[in-house]
Amino acid sequence: MSVARATLNSSLIMLFIKLVHRSIGVVSMLVLARLLTPEDFGIVAIASMVVFFCDILTETGTQQYVVNKNSIDDADLNTSFTLNIIFKFTIAVIFFVGSPVIATFFGKQELDLALKVIIFILPLSALANPGINLYKRNLNYKPIMKLLISEKVFSFFVTMCMAIVFRNYWAMISGVVASYIYKTSGTYVIHQFRPKLSLVKVHEQWSFSQWILLKGIVGYSKSEFDTFIVSKLFSFDAVGGFSLMKNLSTLPGREIIRPVTEPLLATFSKVKDSEVELRYQVQMSLGVLLAGTIPISTFLLCFSEIVVRTLFDERWWSFAPVLGVLSVLIVNFSIISVFQEALTAVGKVKFLFIYDLLSFVFVVVVLLLLKFDSIEQFAVSRMLISVLTIIPMVLVSFKTLSLSWKSFSQVFLLIVVSGVFSAFFASWVGGLVSQQMYIVQLAISGISFLLVYGILFYLFISLVPTNAIYAFRNFIFKTMKMAISMSSRNK
Repeated sequence: MSVARATLNSSLIMLFIKLVHRSIGVVSMLVLARLLTPEDFGIVAIASMVVFFCDILTETGTQQYVVNKNSIDDADLNTSFTLNIIFKFTIAVIFFVGSPVIATFFGKQELDLALKVIIFILPLSALANPGINLYKRNLNYKPIMKLLISEKVFSFFVTMCMAIVFRNYWAMISGVVASYIYKTSGTYVIHQFRPKLSLVKVHEQWSFSQWILLKGIVGYSKSEFDTFIVSKLFSFDAVGGFSLMKNLSTLPGREIIRPVTEPLLATFSKVKDSEVELRYQVQMSLGVLLAGTIPISTFLLCFSEIVVRTLFDERWWSFAPVLGVLSVLIVNFSIISVFQEALTAVGKVKFLFIYDLLSFVFVVVVLLLLKFDSIEQFAVSRMLISVLTIIPMVLVSFKTLSLSWKSFSQVFLLIVVSGVFSAFFASWVGGLVSQQMYIVQLAISGISFLLVYGILFYLFISLVPTNAIYAFRNFIFKTMKMAISMSSRNK
């Protein structure tokens, strides 16, 4: 199987996994938003922020190390397993003991027990079978697909049961812990490798992983620092509202962009020795990703009010502007995801850490210096700052990878124009429907937006006579042909 075909197959499988995952997750979120209060979501948001920061703090770069290395043996896998255990168990103990201090800092004593329970995801994740990274290395995602889908179903069942019984934030916390128990156990079912404690390759792995670890700490801090500031400036209701809208706005990033770009590291690593092939893969991957995410961002920005009023009850309606503003970050996430995978493949991990560190410092300093009268004002500032911080990443990536500004700008402009015209048309059509018929208005606006965008996009890539658009069109058609071919064989 060719690299392109294997990458497409892996991306489609990961996309399918995430679509199923998110379908279940969206249903869960909609149900929980009606059973629980914004304050409940606020408590879980803070607990998750702190715990997942600790998870990042113990990230040893196992997956990236296994995928990127030319050859892998049992010693590599055993060393990564042992490093995970050492890091995650140590941080879990420290965190467990210090949870009362954290709860006092945030002024919510209910956080103490919640933190003590959710911290168990660290040792659980440490015990996962590192053998599944061999599947990712070989772009074999089918076993992982089965595990992740069944894990999500199990987590959904636990969460809903707990929500009905307790009607508070314990439903979400129980669901998170249950998912980690199931997923860790399942890794030993889907892969025959059985890890042992060993540090034979610790020096070799650490020389690679230290930058992954540092980059992960800074990157996560940058992405979650806004939640930290909101928790100190506003009420827990505002924290819950901001968290839910941020969760919605980042769905495309977490559930579409991340799984689609995950196989790119393996792909870029295979072609990294060919500058021409690497440049082609990066530019085409970025173009396809933006063709899917720019319209999503545009639609959410223009129709956030209808989306929130359709999905949630009146307790959440005031947070609709936050969803619209934060949806712009979907495009940011798309660009950064592709460039990070490409730069990692060519060994620029140190640069990525420095970039994340400096951009994080910039975000923190600016947000701390500004004053905010409302959660909407804070969201606008957060979005604008993120747009500014992406500029250095783009400049360095284009220079390092020898990408073409002309080709990129042509494709980017084509996508943006299609999205803007589609939004104008959908807004006009949706305005013909009664303002109180939210579901109908959302359905008509959404369908008309997709239809117009699809038509305009097809016309542009078919009629614009430039080499960049021609290459982009051929890449898309070739990808679609491969997808249809694989789909037919799998039936």
